[in-house]
Amino acid sequence: ENNIVSATIQKMNLYKKSNKLEIEIYSQNQLMVEELADFETYLSTRFSIKTIETKIQYGEIALDFTIEKDWEKIMKYIIVGAGASGLMCAYKLKEKGHDVTIIEKGEKVGKKIYITGKGRCNVTNAGDTNEFFNQVVSNPKFLYSAIYGYDSFMIMSLLEEYGCPLKTERGNRVFPVSDHSSDVIKALEKALNKNGVIIKKNRFVKDIIVNDNNECRGIVINNDSQEENIYADAVILCTGGTSY
Repeated sequence: ENNIVSATIQKMNLYKKSNKLEIEIYSQNQLMVEELADFETYLSTRFSIKTIETKIQYGEIALDFTIEKDWEKIMKYIIVGAGASGLMCAYKLKEKGHDVTIIEKGEKVGKKIYITGKGRCNVTNAGDTNEFFNQVVSNPKFLYSAIYGYDSFMIMSLLEEYGCPLKTERGNRVFPVSDHSSDVIKALEKALNKNGVIIKKNRFVKDIIVNDNNECRGIVINNDSQEENIYADAVILCTGGTSY
């Protein structure tokens, strides 16, 4: 049938030519074209694609992709801390096509989120943005870039997209419908996993790697009582305070 292409991957060859990534996939099994579209979506997310061309061949090379990518702007980031700020920072960086790894010393992500709102997680406030600024005691302009860059309705949309329906209560307070803060964490984890963010738990950061130009280029972690260096273009500290 014309709507069948080869699927289960036996081997994948990647060739970088200028700003293009060429991918050849070898397979013997078969797959519906609808599933090929899912694979294209994954590639678009993983490689920050400007354009993608798909060529279907019947033979040894099943799929032949040509991807254009702005290679120079893609950076590798390490985020230390998997709390609310670390998780959202990772999501936004990955949304822009960067490679992102989160390092978390605990066994779970979003641990403080569990206890917010008495275990219900008061996600945000659904009130008017201008009214919010009117309630800021001093210098509301300091918050303009943060609020207008990602307002309360954007975070609500994100959580609902990844499986956490929300409700608005008295005073425009927003909670998960389930009244369980764990559902907020699950939605954030799902968003990161689906978009290819790497999360490494139970890793304690011992030191920061700084080069001769005083530029941060990675971290030193304790991994099963052994030290490991992880290098990156930048390190972002989202470790929060000592309140928990």
